[in-house]
This record gives sequence, C-alpha cells and structure tokens, in this order.
Amino acid sequence: MQEEIVRDGRLLLVKIGLLGPVANNAYVIADSETNDAVVVDAPEGCEALAPSLRGLAVRQVIVTHRHRDHWAGIDTLLDMIEAPVLCHDADREPWEKYVSGTLADGDEVTVGGLTLRIVHTPGHTPGCICSTLAITCSPATRSSPAAPAGRAATKTCSWRFNRSSRASTRCLTGSTSTRGTARTRRSPSRRRSTPSSRRSHTTRR
Repeated sequence: MQEEIVRDGRLLLVKIGLLGPVANNAYVIADSETNDAVVVDAPEGCEALAPSLRGLAVRQVIVTHRHRDHWAGIDTLLDMIEAPVLCHDADREPWEKYVSGTLADGDEVTVGGLTLRIVHTPGHTPGCICSTLAITCSPATRSSPAAPAGRAATKTCSWRFNRSSRASTRCLTGSTSTRGTARTRRSPSRRRSTPSSRRSHTTRR
C-alpha cells in the first residue's frame, strides 16, 4: 500500500493505493477547517482508508464509473461510514441498490468550504466522470511568497482515470497559486516516483 497526502490551505487530499487485484486508488478530499470530506471510489481493500477518515465527517461517496474494480469495496466502506453514494446516471447499473443520487456534467459537490465540479468524460464507460477542485486562499493562508500581497490565490486539482483504470492525480498551479506540501509513504517493494516540479504536484501510476 502507498499513501500520498497533499495539503494546501484548507484542502487535505489523500490518495491511497495500490488497492485490490488491479491496483486501484481511492481518495479522501477534505476541508481541514470544517473536517467535511468526500471519498472518491471504493475499490477492494478500501478498509485502508480508515486511518485517513478518523475525525472526518464524510458527506458523500463519489464513484467515478461502473467497473467492478471501483465498486468492489463499497460494502466495506459503508460499514465504516454513513454517507450517500453518487455516480453518473449512465453508470448506476449494476450498482443501483447502493446509489443515492446521480451527478451530471457541471454539477457541484460542496465539501465544507471547497467545491468540486463534476466533468462528464464518457468513453471508458458511458457514465465515467472526473472532478476538478478550485481553491481560493486568503492572504493569511497563502503559503507562496511569489503571490502578490492581498491577492487571492487559486489552485485547480483534478484527477482522471484512463482505460487501464490507473489514476493520475494532478494539482496544477497558476501564476498566483499557493504551493501545497506533499507527503508520501510507499511500500518498500514499490519504486519511488520522480519528484514533481516546483510548480506542481503530480503522481502517476
């Protein structure tokens, strides 16, 4: 198992992998000020999320598409938390009994003071979705000395899933963006990835 944590202002982003027989990831996205959170995807082995969920109030579970490797741990996850499960309407089958609501292109999911915007990306499956997250930080929480005083900083974080179901998480910074801090713990058997550039956090599998 490997864990990567990104902190940027009030954003806490935790990536947990490699889970299940095809090495999936699951994500926790939280507002560190309110402790509200969402979980993205529920692969087999997602009990590994338990330490990251302590002290958080999980408001939603978002499943990115209908393939079993992203749903196989849903019962385990729902034994740990009580939250509605959301996905795109085109991918609610064969998981209908778990689905509390659906998400469409342009929908927004509130996580404390953070807002996730849903992007419908059909192809891998008819209802495959991605999410983007934009954060506006006040000067008091801005960690980048390069950002002009008194100007809000914005960072956009996105994740998307390719045809092999391997996830790529990117935090893309603009000219006035804050810089978050990342901490990674990996199994000794896994190769360490090349560190990201100074202006971005990128993890790939």
